[in-house]
Amino acid sequence: MSERTILFERIFLTNWNFKQTGIMSTNYQNNSADNSNNRAKKILPWAIAGLVALSGSQIATWVGYNNKKDEVQAAKIEIKKDEDLNVQLKQQFDDATAQLEGMKGTNQQLNALIDKQKSELSAQREKIGKLINVQKDLNSAKVEMARMKATTQGYVDQIARLETEKKQLGEQVTVLTTDKTNLQKNLTQVAAEKEQVITQKTAVEAEKAKVEQERTLLAKKTEIGSVVHISNVKTTGYHVRESGKEKERTHAGNIDRFKWCFDAIENHVTEGGQEIFYVRIIDPTGVAVSTTTGGGGVIKLADGKDIQYTTTKTVDFKNDTENVCMSWDAKGNANLVKGKYLIEIYNKGYLAGKSEFDLK
Repeated sequence: MSERTILFERIFLTNWNFKQTGIMSTNYQNNSADNSNNRAKKILPWAIAGLVALSGSQIATWVGYNNKKDEVQAAKIEIKKDEDLNVQLKQQFDDATAQLEGMKGTNQQLNALIDKQKSELSAQREKIGKLINVQKDLNSAKVEMARMKATTQGYVDQIARLETEKKQLGEQVTVLTTDKTNLQKNLTQVAAEKEQVITQKTAVEAEKAKVEQERTLLAKKTEIGSVVHISNVKTTGYHVRESGKEKERTHAGNIDRFKWCFDAIENHVTEGGQEIFYVRIIDPTGVAVSTTTGGGGVIKLADGKDIQYTTTKTVDFKNDTENVCMSWDAKGNANLVKGKYLIEIYNKGYLAGKSEFDLK
């Protein structure tokens, strides 16, 4: 038997008992049982019909009320679900933004990244809010909330990783700064040591230059001291006959040969040995008389100057004062003119002695 049928029967019986009790009371008061029975028989069909109509109306009203009540209850449940999900969404968003905000620090770039992440979460929250409040798609909203939670964790992990990398970089910077400081100290020490070495080197080089200068000066003095000087230079002009016999002459046009004799002076600085003497004739015009056919050439003096010489003489010097003589053929090697001639004799790049003579 259906619930509606049972309800109908209960209403009918209640109304029937109520009417029946009312009729019996009336009959009792009027003390007319027969009339009452007749009246009841006439009224009963109409009463039953009224009761049936009244019961149907009450049943319909009660059923409609229950249906509305169920709809309202269902609506309340859905609203409660929406409200609960909105609360969860707000709490999740607030927790996420608070967690991200708490990770901010002095790094401006990292702070800018966090602000960007918060902005993305805000856009995601707005999207979920539409799914809940507008589209009423709670399942999709829950999926998006789970996705937002995963996104938040990804942001947190990313920031934590960046913070770790920043810390590691900071530690590396500290190590590098320490290394740089130590290196700068070492460089400063090396620079100081280098400066000291340079100073010492400069002093050594200055001392060396001084010694070298003194050595050069001493060597020069020794060299000068070793020069075999000459004295008593005597120049004689000769005319040479066809027989080879020589005859002294003083006229420029009659001289074919010159002879020089001089004294090589004893020198205790030099040990003796082969000594070369360079003879240089300078004519009255100041020009050196020099020809390669006559044995002439060029020598470099101690001061670096190059000069022409007329002829040379190598002597086995015994380091005793000795007389040295040498000759030079002027015929074919010089155009002699009247005037005063200068004779210079060099040894080891230095002027060892000189003299003059006149030709008529």
